[in-house]
Amino acid sequence: MKDRIVFWGADARDKDIIVLVQLRAVDNKLDIWTFPKEGTPTDFVNEIFKIKEKDVADVDPSSFPEGHTYLEHTMEGPSLLPDHIKAKNTNVVNLAEKEWYVKILSLKLFSELNAKAEQLEALVASTENYDQEHWDIAVSQSKKLQHHVSMRDISREQFKDLRDRTDKVFDSLKAKRKESNKHREKASKEQADKISTEVNAIREQIAKGRSFKGMSMKLRNLQAQLKGLRLPRLTRDGLYEQFDEAFDLLRANRGSDEMNRLKKRITDLEKIYQKIERSLSYDRKDLEFAHKRARNPSNQFEAQLSKAKIDAIEARKTSKAEKLDGIQETLEELRGKLKKEEDMMAKALEKREEATRKAKEIAEKRAQKEAAAKARKEEAKRQAEENKAAKAEEVETKQADADVDADVPKVEEKAAAVEVKTVEAAKEEIAENAAPAPEDKKEDETEGESDDILKKWG
Repeated sequence: MKDRIVFWGADARDKDIIVLVQLRAVDNKLDIWTFPKEGTPTDFVNEIFKIKEKDVADVDPSSFPEGHTYLEHTMEGPSLLPDHIKAKNTNVVNLAEKEWYVKILSLKLFSELNAKAEQLEALVASTENYDQEHWDIAVSQSKKLQHHVSMRDISREQFKDLRDRTDKVFDSLKAKRKESNKHREKASKEQADKISTEVNAIREQIAKGRSFKGMSMKLRNLQAQLKGLRLPRLTRDGLYEQFDEAFDLLRANRGSDEMNRLKKRITDLEKIYQKIERSLSYDRKDLEFAHKRARNPSNQFEAQLSKAKIDAIEARKTSKAEKLDGIQETLEELRGKLKKEEDMMAKALEKREEATRKAKEIAEKRAQKEAAAKARKEEAKRQAEENKAAKAEEVETKQADADVDADVPKVEEKAAAVEVKTVEAAKEEIAENAAPAPEDKKEDETEGESDDILKKWG
């Protein structure tokens, strides 16, 4: 939780006011400003509710409008707010009170851990050579930090500060034994660079829209190779980020961007949901443990810390349950949208398949028509060739008949000429064979022979 809260409240006269509360955990104090609803500019009202999200250490009262009030309040009192200020949303105030009380108690524990960290730093800096005992002390202190953060005894920010300092101690110790691991680290670095290059090459292929077949398996194989390497954490995390980006890019290019976006949102929310559920499970265990711990406190301070932790855990459980309800509602809405997108995608796919089927049918019909037209064309060509041959034969026949008809008159003319020539020759023969006139008998015989010849030639 932030070190400040803003909420609507009421003053001693039941007038609506805006209340800004800021924690000074180191001093165990609270700074409280109030602003009357009437007379406060709307822009300032909108801005004041955003101020709790800012990361600045302190607010600037000089920018506040006239009419505001300020008071300092202690965290040791029975209530977070003074008696004349009432909150309309008590849940916000109660949660802040319990969380801040735990935070103040955690600061005291943090001071003790901080002192031990300083001692460890001084011990490691006191020698130039690597000492396994120093390493064991650092490991032990690191485990204690992990224990306290897992028990919620210190905040994540406090843990991060101590962990970073412990990490620096480890870095110093690692630097002293660096030479012994230099060769192995070099080989691992070369292999890591090779994996990184191959992952980038796969990402370029995915970005260019090439075939995605087998790319997922290649990435998984490279990821398996990475597990067997001894690498610095940052290098390993960077490589895993490369793998995540490659897998995300592969998924994004395989399907609809909108569907992938919805699926990712659903997946992220489900992870958050599961994380909160696990956190609730841890809270239940912490609560059970805190109750057990509260039964036998060793001193009043430990009893106060146990009570504060129990209240804080209960408040967290309530807040997380509300978050789970909101996430579940959002998940149902997103799943409905995803179902709608999937239905639309299925319909689009069905339409594409139908269009492909129709296009195939049209192509088949076109092919059939082209084949039929080609067959008709070949048949027409064959018929034309047959008709051409028949016509040529007919022309030849007619020409032969014409030649025959033309030859008939010539034959008849020749026959007539032969006949005339034969008659004339017969007459000449008769004339040559005729007898002299004085002998009548012989004349009669000649005439008789002449008649016989004439009858013969007829």
